Order: sequence, then C-alpha cells, then structure tokens
Amino acid sequence: MNRTRKRVMSILLVLFMLIGSVPGMALNAYAAASVSDEAGLTAALASGGEIELAGDITLTANINVTADSVIDLNDHTIAGASYNLVPAAGILLTLKGPGSVESTGSLGASWSALKGRVSVTEGAVLSVYSMYLDKVGGVTVTGEGSRLVFTYSVSGSGSVKISEKASVEGQTMNPSTVEISGGATANLKELYTDRYADVGTITITGEGTTVNAQDAYYGVKIGNSSNRSPITIKDGAVINDASYLTAGYSTTLTITDATVHGYTRGAGIDGTTFVNGASKLDNISSIQSNATIGGTASVTFRDGN
Repeated sequence: MNRTRKRVMSILLVLFMLIGSVPGMALNAYAAASVSDEAGLTAALASGGEIELAGDITLTANINVTADSVIDLNDHTIAGASYNLVPAAGILLTLKGPGSVESTGSLGASWSALKGRVSVTEGAVLSVYSMYLDKVGGVTVTGEGSRLVFTYSVSGSGSVKISEKASVEGQTMNPSTVEISGGATANLKELYTDRYADVGTITITGEGTTVNAQDAYYGVKIGNSSNRSPITIKDGAVINDASYLTAGYSTTLTITDATVHGYTRGAGIDGTTFVNGASKLDNISSIQSNATIGGTASVTFRDGN
C-alpha cells in the first residue's frame, strides 16, 4: 500500500510541475516582441505575432509581411518615404494605435495588386499615396481616431471597410466593395467602382455616418458613368456637398431614410436612380428622365430649377 501511495504521489508531483510550467511557457511564447529599428521590425514581421514599437522607425526598403502580425505602434511612427509594409497573400497585418505608418509610395499597383489585408484600429493612422487591391486584398479601419489617408486613389477589385467612428480621406475611392458605416466619416472627391474592377457593393449606412467633399470647390461625386457596383445610401447616413449622384453602368443607386445635400455647383441626379423611404434631397439642380423618385422621399430644388 505504501509503495502504491508513493508511486501515485510521485506521478502527481510530476503532473503539478508540468502544469506549473505551462503558464510561463505560454507567456514566453506570446510575449510581444519589442523592436526599435528596421532590422528588428523585419525579423519580427517574418515570424509574426505581437510586436511593440519601442521607438520611431524609418524604412529603407519595403518589408514583406509573411505571417499574421499585430504591430502596437505605441505612439510611435513607421516612416517609409516611398516604402511600405506589404502583407503577402492571405496575411493579415493589424496596426494598433496610437501611432502612424506613413509612406509616400503605393501599396500595391495594377501590375502587382495587394493580396494581403490591413486592419487599422485603436487610433492608428495609415497614410499612403495610393492602394491597389486584389480581389482577396483589403483594408479595414475601425474605431474612433483610426484613419486611412491616401493622396490619390484606393482602387482594384478588393474591399474597403470604414466603421465605428473611424475615418478615411483621399481623392478617388473606386475598389469593388466599399462599406462606410457605424458613424464613420469619409472625406472624398469621388466614390464609385472602376469599370475594370469586379462588381461588388458600395454601402453608406447608419446614423452619424457622413460623406463629405475633400475639396470644397469640387464637391463629392457619388457614382459615375462607368460605375459597376450597386450603391446604397441608407439608415440615417448623410452626404454633404454632393456634386453628382448616379448609378452608372447598368446598376442601381438606392437612397432610403438618408439625406443628400446637393453641392451649389452641381448635384444633378442621373442614371437608374431610385430614392425611397423618408429620404431628403435638397439643393438639387436637376433630375434626369431616367431617374426615379419614389416612396415618401422629398426633393428640394435650388432657386430657379
């Protein structure tokens, strides 16, 4: 009996020792890698996992991200000049703020579309010249203070989602799929799907969600003659300074329970347009014969129209 009891106690002791070692092992395995220079960041992004910046970093080349990675910017900046962090196909790169990743270069191009995904969250800022997204690529911006800033365009057959009071600012946003929701703000010159991109959807929805003109002189165009994706503006969303509203190429524009404020110099409604619900359109210059106003929508024209 004593021999059996000793054997059981020995086994239990070994088990307790193993269990006690697991938390330490787990902490070591998942502790964030602290980096403060380009070499350290390159190595960390090759391995993936949690990464925390310990200082500002200047890139001298693109860094290919080959494993899912989360960068806690920790109130620091990754400045790339014309260089970027480039997630590979199927890879998710998450940027956590506060802090910024800034580049004057393009993330993806028509001959080399971005096939990875980028998530900008918790007050992070991603600033690039342009983005060209493959159909499996995309960018998501969530949370108050989180921002996507681009100089020229975000295009291609991928997707862009701006939500939860995040914001986006740039000239032309024309990928296949766009969702602006949850009180997000977009300051743009144009929003549509390019004729060479896959058909997706463009949705602007939710109370507090606002699309404004990036340039007060030109207003903001929603859709154009080559647009390919259905456009929906609904559920309390507001468009300010709209210089043009059109469904475009063989598709539809639906406005339901939303408000569109026309731009002083434009705001013609064209295309296969259907306005429904308790929507309000004001300062409108003209409605083309192929536009349909339905439901309980109200339209107010500018003086003299």
